[in-house]
Amino acid sequence: MIAGTILSFIIVFYTACLLLQTSYYFATYKKEVIYLNHSEEIYPDDNIWGVRGCHTKHCDSDSSLYFRIRPATFHHIWSMLHSGRVFLPDAIGSSVPTGLTRCEVISYGVRMRFTMLLNIYPNILKIKCDETIHE
Repeated sequence: MIAGTILSFIIVFYTACLLLQTSYYFATYKKEVIYLNHSEEIYPDDNIWGVRGCHTKHCDSDSSLYFRIRPATFHHIWSMLHSGRVFLPDAIGSSVPTGLTRCEVISYGVRMRFTMLLNIYPNILKIKCDETIHE
């Protein structure tokens, strides 16, 4: 009886988290062209990557963009539906070439300076870089 109750709470919790993340995705989805210049695995134990870039070739502290690539149930489901593969943060993070490169980024999340203080960054789901524009 107790095990069933605990299992029910776990299922309800994960379902609620998945529904919230799905709603967050649809509310903040972005597909944009960004000049990415750096990716780094910042939390290797959790497989979380940090990615930096700008909307223009000339980047400064006021126009820089920061993203995270991290594993999550929603990310795995999204990747399976869009590419037929499991979401692998290492594969996405390592696809950012060194140096300034024009890339098409699919992401979701709120992009505000204040949220960075709370360690909340937009999440990248897919990156496609154009190597002919590599600088």
